[in-house]
Amino acid sequence: MIAFRVDFNDVMGGGHLNRCKVLSRELARRGHKTVLLTQQTSTSHLLEDFSQILEGDETYLLKNCPKVRAIVFDHYQLDASTHKKYCDLAEKIVCFDDLTHKKYYCDLIFDANINRKSKEYSQFLVKIGTKILTGQQYQLIDELFSTQEELVAF
Repeated sequence: MIAFRVDFNDVMGGGHLNRCKVLSRELARRGHKTVLLTQQTSTSHLLEDFSQILEGDETYLLKNCPKVRAIVFDHYQLDASTHKKYCDLAEKIVCFDDLTHKKYYCDLIFDANINRKSKEYSQFLVKIGTKILTGQQYQLIDELFSTQEELVAF
């Protein structure tokens, strides 16, 4: 199982949720179950790309889940102090982020900004051996964009 930790509402966080949905669909295609960990599910029609949705205290809920292979954080406000709480619950901690000025405790960081350099994160890594993947080749684009003529016909 792969868990995604992301919050969103009608005003903000939609891009974070969509990025996780794209990855969740691909993981499901490859045979993985995915679970969304969130503080709100008011727009549940947006959540159909996850095998399961858990709302509330995620650390408590995850303890009752089958083995979690990875937890993917896509959340600006969660940092190393939160990441550490999940270490015993998953094999890997992964972060989608583009803030180079906060502390991280994870195994892998994805930053899809065009000119980002991995060394910009070096002073904020708490965990030794974190792999950092930067650049536009790591952008997760919904397949919808490649199939909609209206989007590329302008």
